[in-house]
Amino acid sequence: MKRISSKYVCCLVDPTLIISDNEYEAIEKKVKNVPQKYILCYFLGKINDEYREIIKRTSERLGTDIVDISPHNLNDFSCCGPEEFLYLVHNSSLVLTDSYHGSVFSLIYNKPLRLFKRVEGESMGSRIETFIHKFDCKDKIFSHDISLENYSELYYDKSRLTEEKQKFYVFLKESLQRGDN
Repeated sequence: MKRISSKYVCCLVDPTLIISDNEYEAIEKKVKNVPQKYILCYFLGKINDEYREIIKRTSERLGTDIVDISPHNLNDFSCCGPEEFLYLVHNSSLVLTDSYHGSVFSLIYNKPLRLFKRVEGESMGSRIETFIHKFDCKDKIFSHDISLENYSELYYDKSRLTEEKQKFYVFLKESLQRGDN
C-alpha cells in the first residue's frame, strides 16, 4: 500500500481476535448430544478421501469421536449457529479445518489445530497467510511430511496474541487521538 498511496498502512489482527476467550465463552450455547471427547472438523471446502482417512486415523489414535460441522456434511451438528460453533471449538480436543475462523477460534480457545489446504471452494486468500505469519503457524499446516501423531505440538504460543492485541489498541488509541477516519 505504501508503494501505491505513499501512506504507511498498519497490518492489524482481525477484530475477532481482540475479544477474550472469557467474553466468547459468555455467549456460547451448549450443544446437546456432543461426545465428551471429540475432534472438531470444520471444512468449507470439500473433504476429499485423503482428508477423510486422516481424520478417521487421528480419531482412532486419540480415542475420540468426530464432530463434523462442515456445511456440506449434513448431520446432527452441521446446522449450528455462531454460539454453538464457539461451544464446539471451546470443548474440542483438536480442531481440523480449512477455515480462517476455525483457525482463529482455535487460537482464542488455545486448542490444538491442524490447518488443511482448501479443496475446491473459495480460497482463504491473504488473511489466512497473514494469520499463519503473525502467529507462526507454519507447523500447523497439514502436509504429507508432517503427521498428526504429536498433536500436543499444535498448541499456540498465546504470547503472540497478547502482543498483537497491544498493537491493535495502540493503533486504535493513536487513530482516535489524531481523529483519523
